[in-house]
Amino acid sequence: AHDPGLLPSVFVGGIAPNTTKSRFLEFWFDSLGELKAYFETFGRVKEVKIIKEKKTNVAKGYGFVVFKDEKTYDRVKDVVHVLNGRTLDLNVGCKKSADPEMVIGR
Repeated sequence: AHDPGLLPSVFVGGIAPNTTKSRFLEFWFDSLGELKAYFETFGRVKEVKIIKEKKTNVAKGYGFVVFKDEKTYDRVKDVVHVLNGRTLDLNVGCKKSADPEMVIGR
């Protein structure tokens, strides 16, 4: 049974990293928007986050997508995902608490 306090989410690896610091902001917004738009083709997306280095602000090539409902998660979890010619590595064993600071393994 689905716990309404937990939102289905996935870890996404294989996101194309930016190549130079000067292109960081352009990459960041393009990748974030592209990643969200891609996963919205499967259904409702609540949040997309791309992880970056704290010191350099350079994207690390992975992030998280949180879905608004279980139906979208079910459509995403068993598909091979390719974005911009790169195969994305999904770990679908995550649930995100309604509390934004807490991610729970499944």
